[in-house]
Amino acid sequence: MPAAGPLLLLHTICWWPLVLFLLLPPLPLFARTNPPTFISLHDSCLNHLDTLKTRAYHQTYISRLCAGDPSFYSYVEVPLSCTGGYNLAQAVAMGTFLGKSTMFVAMAAGQASTPAPTGRSALCMYSMEKLDQALERAQFLCYTQEGKGDKEQEAYIAYEVSSKCLKLLQVPPVTRLPVAQCERHSDCHSCLSVRDPYCGWCSLEGRCTWKLECARHSQPHHWLWSYGRDRQCVSIQSLDPAIQSREEQTQEIPEGS
Repeated sequence: MPAAGPLLLLHTICWWPLVLFLLLPPLPLFARTNPPTFISLHDSCLNHLDTLKTRAYHQTYISRLCAGDPSFYSYVEVPLSCTGGYNLAQAVAMGTFLGKSTMFVAMAAGQASTPAPTGRSALCMYSMEKLDQALERAQFLCYTQEGKGDKEQEAYIAYEVSSKCLKLLQVPPVTRLPVAQCERHSDCHSCLSVRDPYCGWCSLEGRCTWKLECARHSQPHHWLWSYGRDRQCVSIQSLDPAIQSREEQTQEIPEGS
């Protein structure tokens, strides 16, 4: 029995629970409890694009299932292959190779599309560290094979998502409530005394608003936060000259004038 080459992972298989019991015959070659890992042998389908025909072949798989998952939703498997066409596992034993945990599998070459082994066999070695990495990667690749979505969007909820309102789910209607009602406060003292973290007094506009609704909220004293420590309404003590324009005016003076 010659020693075969390293692990060859061809693709990832993710079975739905109902299909799982139909495709997995009882072949308890190997089982590890932490995490639960198994080796199984079942048929797969190979599509020939040139002839549009499908034929079955048998392949050895290593699979993993999370403990406490009676619905098999966490079940993943990857094909276990070695070079030379040895695809049927016959026996499994755990051991060490070069100081690392290793799985030794007696593999046989199959006869066409049947699970019957031929006289050709080999001893294949697989690093448990690499097997664990392959199974963990398979969890991320399911269920889109390449780990990418199909770019199709599907609405999760039929209602607008906004940070300015709350939606209360009732039977049967859905109640929409605003998180803040700043416009209800008509003067500065009323706006600041309510201590609403969403509201503040927009000084130049003379109204209670959200911060981003105030045109110059980034400038000092232009937007007074209702929930701030130093909240105090701005009062005008004197105005000189007595008549001022509300519009900003900029006068450009040419050089040399």
